[in-house]
Amino acid sequence: MFHKILCATDGSKAADHAAMTAIELARETGGEVTFLNVEVIPGAAVPRPPYWDAMELKPEETKSKAGLNEAARLAREQKFDRFHCESAHANRVADAILAFADDRHFDHIVVGTDVRGGFERVATSSVASVVFGQARCPVTIVH
Repeated sequence: MFHKILCATDGSKAADHAAMTAIELARETGGEVTFLNVEVIPGAAVPRPPYWDAMELKPEETKSKAGLNEAARLAREQKFDRFHCESAHANRVADAILAFADDRHFDHIVVGTDVRGGFERVATSSVASVVFGQARCPVTIVH
């Protein structure tokens, strides 16, 4: 059973589908969902951990964060209140998702992808493929 579900969101339609899947999974298992938005800071010259400046946001603070506002709206629309919104900075999104999941002891990750055309294409490209290949917990990929 999944108690702590991490759902990465970026404002895309695939991320919205992932959010709905995470909500449904949490509802079925009695778990909670954390929606995570990773803001990319490209090519930082100083070595950094996989993510930094992680912060929990109140629902009214999510408006400026890509995807978090929509994920929170979807949860409220589904009358689901066991969710949190978090934002973090990173150089690489997949590495941030993986480290965040490990650091916070999530037992399931849900990610969206726009890649279509079979599992082979999903498995060879995208953030979802890196998360799927390296996560220490089950991963659901939604498109």
